[in-house]
Amino acid sequence: MSIRALLIVVTLAGGSGCMGGLHKVDGPFPGLRQEMTQSANHGELHVMQMHGMGDHRAEEYCADDGKNIGLQRVIANRLGLSKVDGVSDPRPLRVGEIEIGSYSTHVYASLDRTTTLYFSCMAWGDAGRRLKRAFLDLESNFRESSDLEDHRALINSAAKRFVNRSLSDPVLYSGQFGALIREAIWSGVAGIEKELSIKRSRLLKASNMEWEGRDASPLNSNVPMVVISDSLGSKVILDTICAYDEGCAKKTDIQDERKAPAGLVNGVRSNVVSIFMLANQLPLLQLADVNPPRDKALEEWLESGEVACPFPSPASWKVRGRESDLRIVAFTDVNDVLSYRLSERFKQRCAGPNSGISIVNVLVPNARAWFGLYASMGKAHASGFKGNSRAIDYLVDGYPLRGPKNASNSGDQ
Repeated sequence: MSIRALLIVVTLAGGSGCMGGLHKVDGPFPGLRQEMTQSANHGELHVMQMHGMGDHRAEEYCADDGKNIGLQRVIANRLGLSKVDGVSDPRPLRVGEIEIGSYSTHVYASLDRTTTLYFSCMAWGDAGRRLKRAFLDLESNFRESSDLEDHRALINSAAKRFVNRSLSDPVLYSGQFGALIREAIWSGVAGIEKELSIKRSRLLKASNMEWEGRDASPLNSNVPMVVISDSLGSKVILDTICAYDEGCAKKTDIQDERKAPAGLVNGVRSNVVSIFMLANQLPLLQLADVNPPRDKALEEWLESGEVACPFPSPASWKVRGRESDLRIVAFTDVNDVLSYRLSERFKQRCAGPNSGISIVNVLVPNARAWFGLYASMGKAHASGFKGNSRAIDYLVDGYPLRGPKNASNSGDQ
């Protein structure tokens, strides 16, 4: 028997012990339940969902039967909340005449209206879909239009479609088109703020007349915000809130970001308390923002701490008297080839003392690893967390788990 064959046999024989996947949390963090109940705004919380790379249509993510809205329902059910604003169809996300994607808003509340959860959802894949098909000469299913597909091996063809559909997005975003995506995100934030202000005003007037005439804007009323971002969406949202902060690690022309409304920028930066990143790529995408060292050897430069980080500077972050750190909670399936655990070196460099940032890694498996050889890459990525009961436990109840059903599990690792 060859060494290669022997290794395969050993892997098959011993790999089953890895089928459960790695599960570990490296620090405490509050979940949505705690953020809502600890809110000084009468139990209110705004959760913004940001999609990532891949082909994400409005009807698949932000429409009433989309994946993100399904996650909203699960979260609301765990919190004992019911939808109070009817059906909300996605609205187009535009910059000028260019339709970038879509957004939607939904509101859930307790029966006595003492707790209210505002959800918003943004998807920005529509323009990217058309660009990729045009520039890469693709059919609607992201296969190449030429006859090359007829001569490509089956697995290689699937891998090529994955590159065409998904890996093309970070390339697109890292270039000049990224500024247009961020501009679209801010137009979406403006639309979301307007919609939620109207819905919040109706709720407040119906439940407590003393709110009559007050500013119903969630941002102006300091309603805390939590972002749930998928994949590339983590980089997008961080870059977006970096507008007007020249300390942020972006290589695009800062003037592109001047189109962001300053009031919205400061409102989001001061209100967002946590970002739950489902399958982030920050370390990988950070490579596009690295400026080469000019006066130091490479190793000396790497150890110097001068490498830029993808977060706002503390001075920019702590606007309107903000005191608490931004909590970054990075969810990763160890078998996901597209996401990265935020290492201790990354933490020391980007979340050190006085950075205004705290980071927690959550390693939890989405996909079953068959005999230690393979786990579904699609399920291991961001969408897998939305159907993962344990991951949703952490989103809702934090760590240690503090929910009424999960208090006994607070020591799990």
